[in-house]
Amino acid sequence: MTTATVLQPAIAPTAANNSGSLAQQFYTLSQALDDFRLAHWSELSPDQRGQLKDEAQALDTRAHYLTADAIGALTASIQPELAAITNATNDAQKTLDNLNKLGNAVAIATAAVALGAAVATGNLASVSTAVVALTDTVASAAAGG
Repeated sequence: MTTATVLQPAIAPTAANNSGSLAQQFYTLSQALDDFRLAHWSELSPDQRGQLKDEAQALDTRAHYLTADAIGALTASIQPELAAITNATNDAQKTLDNLNKLGNAVAIATAAVALGAAVATGNLASVSTAVVALTDTVASAAAGG
């Protein structure tokens, strides 16, 4: 049996975490229903196969809505830093376009990945720290450091 993976923010129990967990449960249930349908294909009538497929798709739809809720809650939690995140990532991209040193590119990539990880936590302090780190890394790389 295969299961879908739903990325969840690694934050304390909140609306984002709860919605992400529920989404994973609905995806897993949908996959189990599809696995059952395929395992018993020859035993099921075409109408039964269709009904099971429709129900699995309905579960997937619910999971998508819950995932969207989780993303919305996570975005709301980092709202005060969204402009800074946008500026830092735009500056990083522009700087990468003009770099010639591999070490600087790797440093920017590492700082950007750390920012992405901080955003996924929904922890505003971690996001702020990571934005500053990326901004500093970009400035150093742009100065030839």
